[in-house]
Amino acid sequence: MGMLDRYRKKGGFKQLLKLLEGCAPAKQAQLFDVIQKEDTGWASLLKKKMLTLDIIFSWKPETLAEFTHLLPAKTLAYAAKKLGPQALEKAITCFPHMKKREIEDLYSASTPTPGEMLAASGKIIEKVRDLTDNGTLKFDRFAPELTLDDEAA
Repeated sequence: MGMLDRYRKKGGFKQLLKLLEGCAPAKQAQLFDVIQKEDTGWASLLKKKMLTLDIIFSWKPETLAEFTHLLPAKTLAYAAKKLGPQALEKAITCFPHMKKREIEDLYSASTPTPGEMLAASGKIIEKVRDLTDNGTLKFDRFAPELTLDDEAA
């Protein structure tokens, strides 16, 4: 029995996608190797549909504003540390002045560990995935390439 057999059921693709999105880079690479050996089609599709912090922060500020206000300030500041000050500025563009200042201060004053930055990134990816699952955030409006087909969902 291959590793993918347990995911070849309704909702299994999305379950595997979430697992990959939540892994550390080294573990993610290992899993992709296994998936690639078992099914190159799934490996390719998973790579196309997978959320990363870079992808999320490439969206327009208005799109980011739909969910960044739901994140703890520390999570946003730590994740932005990984991408740089431009990412932070883009993410907080639509925030009220006091909230912007709080996050900017956290960003400036903190030196998160790589583990803390990875955890913050994971929380953001998880939040975006949750919001798309419940229909609050719709990929078809701003990133149609990330929309999951019914078979993949």
